Amino acid sequence: MPFRVPWCTTTLYTNLMLTPFRRHTGECLNGPEGHPELGLLRRKMPKGQTLRTYTACTCPVWYSGTWNGKRHPRKSTGFKSWAKAEGFCQNLMAGKSEQAAAATVAAAAPTAPETVSLEDALAKWDTASTLKLGESTMANHKLMAQRLRAFCGKYGITQLSEIDADFIELWRTEWVAVEEIRATTHHTRFITLASFFNFAVKRKWLAESPMHGIEKPRQNPASKETTIPLDPEGGEANYLRVLAALGRMASKDPRAGAFRREPARIVALAKLWYETGMRSQDGLRFDTRKAVVDDECAMYEFVPFKTRKYGVVCTTFLSLGLWKELCALTPLSPGHPFWDGLESSIPGLETRAYQLVHEAGEQAFVTDCHPHRFRDSFAVNKLNAGARMEDVSRWLGHTNTRTTEKYYAPWVKSRQDVSRASFLRTIEAPQNVVVMPKTRKQA
Repeated sequence: MPFRVPWCTTTLYTNLMLTPFRRHTGECLNGPEGHPELGLLRRKMPKGQTLRTYTACTCPVWYSGTWNGKRHPRKSTGFKSWAKAEGFCQNLMAGKSEQAAAATVAAAAPTAPETVSLEDALAKWDTASTLKLGESTMANHKLMAQRLRAFCGKYGITQLSEIDADFIELWRTEWVAVEEIRATTHHTRFITLASFFNFAVKRKWLAESPMHGIEKPRQNPASKETTIPLDPEGGEANYLRVLAALGRMASKDPRAGAFRREPARIVALAKLWYETGMRSQDGLRFDTRKAVVDDECAMYEFVPFKTRKYGVVCTTFLSLGLWKELCALTPLSPGHPFWDGLESSIPGLETRAYQLVHEAGEQAFVTDCHPHRFRDSFAVNKLNAGARMEDVSRWLGHTNTRTTEKYYAPWVKSRQDVSRASFLRTIEAPQNVVVMPKTRKQA
């Protein structure tokens, strides 16, 4: 009969140290009411951790074990921090009493804050980001912070360390299933959220980002905004129909915006987009005082709003007919025919212009008509007219020609014709077979 070691002897020799462990609350194990999927019993533990050694929650930490032949029954350490509980056990094993061990741990100055609230982390991230990011990126940061607060509040999460990969995956599922966001929006949210957790890791609030290992959403080419000029087959038929539809959008309502009260403004703005390739917001900010006019055309220099942090000046040109049309409009502010000069009014103006162009496109039977298609038309028309790729890239305000070639080269018919002619020449040319002289060994 094999010899069996008594249970007490097994415990004595296998628990030769004091070990901390978590005593989770019922809500922590089973999740908030109505959301059992957030409970630890339903979630996958991080690598190397179990329910007893889980470090991310704020449940009380107890300890037990055997040291120097003395059995220590289960007892609370008095701490919720895993690091402090480990220090408490180490002090007990060093021979200190419970009171002395607790006092030593409490008096020890931590090298970095161990527990940071979600609200504090978001506030510090916002402050640090404001110093180096532009307005549009900061708007994405603030929106992400607002959504993260709301979602965490829904599940009762207040500590940064409580957020793990499973929680983020649950949130992303809601983005797709409930909000039905586009792939580009999903990608932007993912990058912004990863930026927040990377900031937390750099501040040593987290040992590792909970987004580490989560696959970044792919941006399929089909989900991106397609580059399509107003007249893909050439000509200006669609463009002229859209202009005519914009000219008919008059309203006598005094509460209507300037574009509705004076359709000539939105028509002139559409022509400006079409003839200069400006982005929607740059066209709205057009300032007649910055233009240099001669007998042939008007030259306009500006810093594109989208790339303003680089400070690169973009130069474009206007026909004299368009220049006179812009000067005939009554300025809404000094030099600005479309803008009242208040920065806060730009988003509303851009939205109204988008809506009007989209509505005009429906009346003109042009599907998915939006301001950026005027810019696409400008680029494609200039390239088909023989303009160099470098010049079009400079007029569009691109930082390099690769961006211009990526989006607009497929629409250039002259390039397609050259490529086709080159291919046909290879078919018609005789096969040039080079006969290599034989060596002595082969002979």
